[in-house]
Order: sequence, then structure tokens, then C-alpha cells
Amino acid sequence: MSVHLTADITVTRDGYRGPTETFTEDVDSPKHADGPEGLRDWIVTVLEDAIRTGTDLGEGDWVDIEITGCPDRPDLVGEAFTWVVSDDD
Repeated sequence: MSVHLTADITVTRDGYRGPTETFTEDVDSPKHADGPEGLRDWIVTVLEDAIRTGTDLGEGDWVDIEITGCPDRPDLVGEAFTWVVSDDD
């Protein structure tokens, strides 16, 4: 099942917080998102390509993500977390 996901993304680099950008993606719904960590991992995974394409990310950048819309999964709206970009990502 595919869901329509909208998220506000803000990147902070070297103490400077950039402008907030809105990303909208149609993504596969998670079959299993165990707890907050599983949900965070799923959202980062499905948004990672869009975020990397739409922004210039580097190691150590902080990416604040807030889900602002998801008609098929309203339980996701309001979920917010920070992803710190590393070489492993």
C-alpha cells in the first residue's frame, strides 16, 4: 500500500539553520515500524533520496523532519525527529 507523505525539512550546518523546505513523496507504507525508532528509521529511509536530491547534505549536518500531512496514516502527522548525517548514511 502506498501513502502520500508530506514533511517539513530543515537542515542545520555549522550552527546555521537553513530555510524550511516541504517534501512530498508517495511511499510504501511500513509493514512493521516497531516503536519510535522503527518509525524514525522508516521515515528517514523513504525520505532520504528526496532529501539528498533536494538539499546539499554533508557529514555532521542536522536534518529536522516533521510530518505535516499523511491522509492515509494520520497517526504519523506531528511526528518529529532529528537525523544527524554521517558517512554511514
